[in-house]
Amino acid sequence: MPKPSRLDDRPTTEKEQARDAVVARMASCGNSWSSTSSLFDGRDPAEGRRQFDTILDGLADRGWKEVQAAAPIPIGEDSSAVTAVYRKRGWTLHARFNSLGAFQMSTVKSTEDAFFDQFTLEELELLESTL
Repeated sequence: MPKPSRLDDRPTTEKEQARDAVVARMASCGNSWSSTSSLFDGRDPAEGRRQFDTILDGLADRGWKEVQAAAPIPIGEDSSAVTAVYRKRGWTLHARFNSLGAFQMSTVKSTEDAFFDQFTLEELELLESTL
């Protein structure tokens, strides 16, 4: 069977097209930053988490209010995720640190709360649908 081309991967139904349009609008709703590292790059395995904790401390120092404390969630034997949520002046910031074996990644994404008010309930439900 031939592999589908990129054109074949395009949304075909009106519902798929509408969902893609909502996703595209949401993509511009905030800012994000991420950093990755590997234990193979010679760094101390605990350095990634220390940097993440420094980020969180910096947010608190700059007036961001913690609404969900950073708490590690085990994922298997050698992996975990830490998430935290902060708010300030109509913005919400989600911070996440993943330690997946030898790979580590920190991600911070901020979104303006009012931005989501422009989406209808129908549009938000469209995002949650499986099509």
